[in-house]
Amino acid sequence: MNNVLWRRRIAAAGKYLFVSGLVLLAIRAFTIKIFSFPPENEYIAPAGQVMEPEAESFSFAVASDTGAKNAPIEQIVREAQAGGNRFLLYLGDLVRYRNISHFRWIVSELDEKLNFPFYMIPGNHEIANRFGHDNKYLYKMIFGPLYYWFSYGDVMFVALDSSAEQYDEAQLEWLADILEKIRPHFKYCVVYTHVPPVSNPSWKKKIFIGPSVEKLGEILKRHNVNLILAGHIHQYFEGSVWGIPFVTLMSSGQKIRSDVRKYGYVTVEITPDGIGRVTPHYLEDNLESENEYIERLFSNVLTDDRFWVICLSLLAAGGLLMIVGLFISRGR
Repeated sequence: MNNVLWRRRIAAAGKYLFVSGLVLLAIRAFTIKIFSFPPENEYIAPAGQVMEPEAESFSFAVASDTGAKNAPIEQIVREAQAGGNRFLLYLGDLVRYRNISHFRWIVSELDEKLNFPFYMIPGNHEIANRFGHDNKYLYKMIFGPLYYWFSYGDVMFVALDSSAEQYDEAQLEWLADILEKIRPHFKYCVVYTHVPPVSNPSWKKKIFIGPSVEKLGEILKRHNVNLILAGHIHQYFEGSVWGIPFVTLMSSGQKIRSDVRKYGYVTVEITPDGIGRVTPHYLEDNLESENEYIERLFSNVLTDDRFWVICLSLLAAGGLLMIVGLFISRGR
């Protein structure tokens, strides 16, 4: 009797594991299918566009480093819109790491919840997979150019790609050329990039400063840049580099490295007299909602390669147990 009960338990456990593996594979396949379609809206950067040339006074918001944590960026967008800002600059690390399905998931979330101009540059998380191998193809396919310029009012905005902690020669040549030709047509110039072009002893994350950054400084110093914005370090900081005012952002969702244990963003005021106040804003509530946990679960299904291992392991273990149970039953 005990042998019969034992065989039944083995067979039942096998069926349970096998079915669990099938269910997880079905969830994965269904989720990938949902997020394999392109979004309705596009988030291609407005490269070369001249917008609202008559605007003399306006403000814009800046956020960075959410790492696929949707609740903070959704709250930031709501606050930025309510505050009358014209657009949001996003300084990179919107995703956890490079994965086509994850990019689709993030953009579908933006498409569903964002009705606000959202101009992005790549961070290191957009170009690296979970094994640390860099590739910029996916970012360009979904978000467009890695670096670009546009204008709003009498301000020239220049977006730079520092996702690999350096600037290649092609980008530096492009930068020198557009600043030489286009910068004289605008009163002010704001440059934004992911990795700061300088390091500071007070930062908990240290920055590698290579020769390409020195070349960048030589170019920017020649062309009267009024403000540099950067992310990556997850700390709010105000200072200067190459004699240019310089601000780094706090985390908007990733690990916090500052004394203020809250996510946040900044707003920048533009007035007829120049670049006005840069104001830090901290979110009152960093807690994730129940819906956020569900969204992160789907994100994990899409991005974590170990999910495949779990599914296939359950299938293999379940199948093996069922075979053993069947073999023992027939052998008896």
